[in-house]
Amino acid sequence: MSKIISVVGIVLIVAAGALTAVSASKEDVIKSKKALCAKYTKNAEAALAQKDFDKATKFAKLAIKVDPENKSGYKVLTKIADAQCSGNVPATNSTGAATKAKPKAAAAQEEELGC
Repeated sequence: MSKIISVVGIVLIVAAGALTAVSASKEDVIKSKKALCAKYTKNAEAALAQKDFDKATKFAKLAIKVDPENKSGYKVLTKIADAQCSGNVPATNSTGAATKAKPKAAAAQEEELGC
C-alpha cells in the first residue's frame, strides 16, 4: 500500500512540474509575440513616415498575423489607408521628389477603392 502511495505521489510531483513548465513557456510565447508585434508595428510606422506604403502594409499585416488580438497592427493599416486616400500626402517619385499628377492607373485604382 505504501508503494502505491509513493508512486502516486511521484506521478503527481512530475505532473505538477510539467504543468509549471508548460505555463511558464506559454507566458514566454505571449511575451515574444507582443515584442514581435511591437517591432513590426514600429517598422510599419517608420515605413509610413517615409511614404513607403507597400512596406508599411507588409509590416502591419505581419503584426496582425503574429497577434490577431493586438489592435496596433489594425490601427497602422487604417493610417496607411488614410494616408493613401487623403490629398495631404503628396505622391513621390523614385528620388523622393513630389510629383504633380498621379498616373491614370493610380487615379483609377483610387476611384475603385472609394478614395
